[in-house]
Amino acid sequence: MPRERRTELMLDRLRRTCFVLTWLALLAVSFPALAQNLPAPFQPVVPTPAAQTKPAAPAATTLPPAASPSPAVPADQPMPMPPPAAVQVTEQVTKEGLDDLKSRVDAAADLSDAQKQAANEQIDKAKTTLAQADEFAANLKISQQRTVDIETERQAEQARVDAALREPQQHAAPYTPLPQLEQMLASKQQELLQAQTSLAQTEKSLADRAARQKAIKDRLAAIPAEVEQHKTDLARPDPGTDPPLLVAARRQRLQAELERLTNEPAALQAEAAFLAAQEAANLIQLRRQALNATVARLKDEVEEWQRDVLRAKSSDAKTRVKLSRAEAEAARIPQLKELYESNAQTVETEIDIRDKQKQLTDEIARTKTLRDDLTRTRKELETREASIGATTAFGIRLREQRKPRIAELNSLQQQIRDREPTLQQAQLDSIVAGEDRGKLDNLNKVIEDMLQNISPPDAGNDDRSELADEVRDAYEQRQKDLTELESTYQSYVSALEQLDAEQTLLVRETLDFQTYINQRILWVPTNRVLTLRDVANDAQGLQRLVDTNAWLQVWNSFKEDAFRDPALYFLAALVWIVLLLSQGKQRANIRKFGQKASSRLNTDMGPTWAAVVWTFLKTLVTPFPLLFLGWRGSEPGSGIQELSEYVFTISIWLWWLEMVRHVCRNGGLGPAHFQWPTRVNQVVSNQLGSFIGLATPVVLLAAILKSRSVEGGTDALQRCCSITFFLLLAYTLHRLTSHKNGIFQEWVEAHPNGWIDRLSALWHAAAVCLPLGLAVLTIAGYSFAVERLSIRLAQTLMLVFGAIFARALLFRWLTLRQRRLAVAHAREIRAALAEAQGQESGSQAAVLEAQEARTNLADVSTQSKRLLNTTIVTLSLVWAWYIWIDVLPALQKLDDFSIPGIPFTLSQILAAGLKVILFTTAARNIPGLLEITLLERLPLDRSVRYAIGAILRYAIIVLGMIAIGDSLAIEWEKLQWLVAALTFSLGFGLQEIFANFVSGIIMLFEQPVRVGDVVTLDNVTGSINRIRIRSTTIVDGERREYIVPNKEFITGKLLNWTLTDTINRIGVQVGVSYDADPQRVREILQKIITTQPHVLAEPSPNVSISSFGESAINFSISAYLPSLDFRQETTHMLYARIYHALREADIEIPFPQRDLRVRSIPPIQTSEPSARKPGTTSANGESTADLEEAFE
Repeated sequence: MPRERRTELMLDRLRRTCFVLTWLALLAVSFPALAQNLPAPFQPVVPTPAAQTKPAAPAATTLPPAASPSPAVPADQPMPMPPPAAVQVTEQVTKEGLDDLKSRVDAAADLSDAQKQAANEQIDKAKTTLAQADEFAANLKISQQRTVDIETERQAEQARVDAALREPQQHAAPYTPLPQLEQMLASKQQELLQAQTSLAQTEKSLADRAARQKAIKDRLAAIPAEVEQHKTDLARPDPGTDPPLLVAARRQRLQAELERLTNEPAALQAEAAFLAAQEAANLIQLRRQALNATVARLKDEVEEWQRDVLRAKSSDAKTRVKLSRAEAEAARIPQLKELYESNAQTVETEIDIRDKQKQLTDEIARTKTLRDDLTRTRKELETREASIGATTAFGIRLREQRKPRIAELNSLQQQIRDREPTLQQAQLDSIVAGEDRGKLDNLNKVIEDMLQNISPPDAGNDDRSELADEVRDAYEQRQKDLTELESTYQSYVSALEQLDAEQTLLVRETLDFQTYINQRILWVPTNRVLTLRDVANDAQGLQRLVDTNAWLQVWNSFKEDAFRDPALYFLAALVWIVLLLSQGKQRANIRKFGQKASSRLNTDMGPTWAAVVWTFLKTLVTPFPLLFLGWRGSEPGSGIQELSEYVFTISIWLWWLEMVRHVCRNGGLGPAHFQWPTRVNQVVSNQLGSFIGLATPVVLLAAILKSRSVEGGTDALQRCCSITFFLLLAYTLHRLTSHKNGIFQEWVEAHPNGWIDRLSALWHAAAVCLPLGLAVLTIAGYSFAVERLSIRLAQTLMLVFGAIFARALLFRWLTLRQRRLAVAHAREIRAALAEAQGQESGSQAAVLEAQEARTNLADVSTQSKRLLNTTIVTLSLVWAWYIWIDVLPALQKLDDFSIPGIPFTLSQILAAGLKVILFTTAARNIPGLLEITLLERLPLDRSVRYAIGAILRYAIIVLGMIAIGDSLAIEWEKLQWLVAALTFSLGFGLQEIFANFVSGIIMLFEQPVRVGDVVTLDNVTGSINRIRIRSTTIVDGERREYIVPNKEFITGKLLNWTLTDTINRIGVQVGVSYDADPQRVREILQKIITTQPHVLAEPSPNVSISSFGESAINFSISAYLPSLDFRQETTHMLYARIYHALREADIEIPFPQRDLRVRSIPPIQTSEPSARKPGTTSANGESTADLEEAFE
């Protein structure tokens, strides 16, 4: 069954259901006995007999519910007293009863103020709810009546449509005065504005109807649960803690809610039935049709009246010009004649401006027509997409709309830019006209001044009066003309601004439409799936390929162009012949300059630039004819423009491939100048040579077939050529990226287990599968997508090679520059050593200068390479963005594809991945680029520069996290409590890590230690190398790296040798013989310390006697160094120079001496111990036996 038929059946069933439900609701309201069998939402609250016989129902509500008699018990029988929980409240709620209850609450003395306030709030809510119930009852009757009158209303709307379509357009009567024309134009413009407002409201009501129907459906589904909840609340027993009046007020409010819920479903169902009937009768559509016809008619009338007004104003202006010319000819006085001529020129300017304004009016109307056409086209495409989906016909339609819209967009943007000076000049002219008119505000004074200049003193009163009248007439006419000119300029400026606004709006809508097309065009097939039968039966393709008339057209086009400009063709042929005949010389020169560049002694960039020029000339031999013919044939108006554009594009790619091949060939720029591996260059050169020879004819054949294709014709042969090209490309990429013999083999061998080594299979698979995927898309019919992606991929490959080539050239220049500087430094050092030969101190200073020169040279080289790498990567990323920017909207289509088990779409994951790569690259390179380009030129210390770079890196990381979260549609407001709880829990479990993290931030801002500082921590002395977010690295004198948590620098004791300054003191102790003259020794030591390199003059060094030793007079030498860099070397040099200086002065440096005297002494005589007597005691009273036992 067709989709339209199913939709009609569903709408018909919905209308019937709504009709039946409406009548059931009416019966339920009219017959309470019938309502007992209806569902709960439709049961009305039926008043009990007690409520019917006792009007003062609110009075009974103050008593317990059990006091009300039950209708099921006869009146003469005693009333049973059920518990409060079993009582069914059926009392009727009325406004009078609520007012009575409110007065009783206010008069109750046993209620507190809070209880009275709570009871009054319940009563007020009950009144409001009761009013809503009455409103629902009234709406029920209104909706029922409107449903009954729907046919009458439809007939009236149809009559309005017929009348609007038949109403004729009003025209201005001939010779209508200008003021009346302007009044009618203002009236028509007001009518048009009102009609457009009504049309917008009708469009809104059409959109709101679907939302209202959904809201009614949702509300009807929610009412039964609310009814049950209110019934449960009414049946809940009173705990007895609240006063009876408060309980009664609460129950009245609940009863009012039940009454509202009783009336609401019927009213909603009646409204739903009316909306369904309105939809079935197409009331809003008919109203919109009538308003559309009215708006279209009024637009035409306004445009015609505007033209009539402009025509009348132009006619009036021409009449005024003739009158001014006639007055000028009849004027007797030159000044008056000049005034009339000025008036005529003013009116002529007004006529010219009005003509321009008329052109602007026509342009505004045309722009509005284009907008309407654009809106209609987009609606048609959206409707087609919703009805038939992304079919081949839909893709062809998108492709047809894309190219003219781009051309139109460029034209509109150019017009807006070109109109800016005109608008500024018109505004200036309007100001000048206003100033000229303002000069005539005091007209009497202007006339009097004029009369004094032109009237002779002896003129009579009659002549003077007549002259005054003529001058007044002229100036009054000028005042009117200037007023009209100012008004004309203002209208002209308004027209310019309106045209700008209309075209800007058209540009915005065109961009939106272009985005709509770009989002879908890559995902919509433009051809049907290719089969073998299509290839076998593609006779049209073969016929187009060998079409004699088409080839004659190509020949005739180039022949005519050659006859028009024969010199250009002759020059091109001559250039190509010279290039063709000089290939041997080109190859010889490339090899010659390569041999010069390969020499290690070469420091000149000239051979490299010469090789670049000769390589460029060599690469032009093959693509030059195609490049020239494609350029000449692509001019507008030629019959082969499309084919020539394809050929020109192919020649660009061919030149690029030739450039890569010749750069990598033996003796070329790659191996000889850039020091690229020889085997890699051979692989690239051989594979590209084979690929060019095979792929170029295939691509040219596909271009010829595509340029001669017709709408609705077959393109199987063309697609076969495209598939063949992609297969050749896949094979070439397979050979280039092979793990064994590819271009990465040397790198993998030099860096085993690196990222390229581990991901080699992935790189290889991606390189091979990419062209294979394009071939599959070609078979599937996505020809336009393949064309766009192929162009972008080719441009990206050109960008990659261009970046590699530019980097190699810059690194070559940097290497040669470094080599020249190294040679110059070596010569300077050799000269310094020769001059200082025989002088030890001079030779040592020269050695130090040599070391420092080499260090600075290495630092400059490293910084320059880092700057070049960062700059090239940044520019490449920006260029790649511009290459792919028009394809990026198509990625939004990936929002329709979600990954199972993950709440993210494919486009979100891809966007997040791209942002990860982008911000990772930025975090690694931007701080270094900022430091090299800006911070190093500012008066900042190295530690401050490091801190700024680290903070910038952290800021980029934070921004990257926010951007990635935005791509994944993560709402941070919903995660803030989770983040807070997670942070709180991690603060206990990972408090050490958090302490180190915070300490790292404190170190970056407070800077108790900085990069390059020399510190002593836990008996470890070294320099700060890196300050990371968790730890800091200290490198000691033995180049050992100590990883210290950041908390130790904040909470522990730390000795920073270079906190405020890097000046440090060294001390040397020297001992001389007692035979030496102390004053002479001090002079020698003073001379040595003052001539020592790196020793500061201020604070001045000091030499003094520290003590008299056992065998020497001890001298103490103290000196200050600017930094700790040369501390050890300076100490060594001081000791060495002191030794040589004292030795040359015959001053002895004593060493410790010890005199040993050996003499003979008699041996020690020993005797046997006497027998011990038992019981013998020692002097202190201890038993000798006990002592002997202890010694034993």
